[in-house]
Amino acid sequence: MVRSVLLASVVTTAAVLAACTTGPGERWVATARVAGVVVDEMDFDISSIGYSASGEVDYSSLDIGIGATRMRSQGEGAPEKKIDTAEITIGIAEFDTVDAIEFGGGGRWYFAQGDSFSPYASLYAVSTVIEEIGGVDPGVQLGARLGAGVQIDLGDTMFFDAGIDYTIPIVAAESDTGNVDTEFDGFAVRIGFGVYF
Repeated sequence: MVRSVLLASVVTTAAVLAACTTGPGERWVATARVAGVVVDEMDFDISSIGYSASGEVDYSSLDIGIGATRMRSQGEGAPEKKIDTAEITIGIAEFDTVDAIEFGGGGRWYFAQGDSFSPYASLYAVSTVIEEIGGVDPGVQLGARLGAGVQIDLGDTMFFDAGIDYTIPIVAAESDTGNVDTEFDGFAVRIGFGVYF
């Protein structure tokens, strides 16, 4: 299961890269960023034969993203404009007291940019590998994370990043006993910093 979920993240990132062909006056710039959740509104849903429970859960996460941003020249002396970013992410997450690792792949599409201000929309495939609880492996959730935010350049090599996203479960985490399904969904506000190489 973990292998198929990781494959989904890699395939999503590859699809974003394939859609991002490089045209005249364009170039790719390597990027790395770190972001953390500052506000969340996350819910859980657990179901089994004859039982179900749902409610709110405190969510925290620290993510690292590595990827590439496609830039377009605007002419001599003018700053380059960002077109899109493709990246792979890994995050250490916690749902109340339950630890998880989140693997993601996807990208951002920029629009209505100023000289250093770049709003974006984003889409990532995210696999959430939930840590064992009381000897039971809860499994891996495959979801989609839709978002929007703003990236603000702090000079030529650094940027500040703030965004909001919504995680939608696509495939629930299924326990190794096969009789318990777990899903997490909801909003998160993330802020972070990154660098261009």
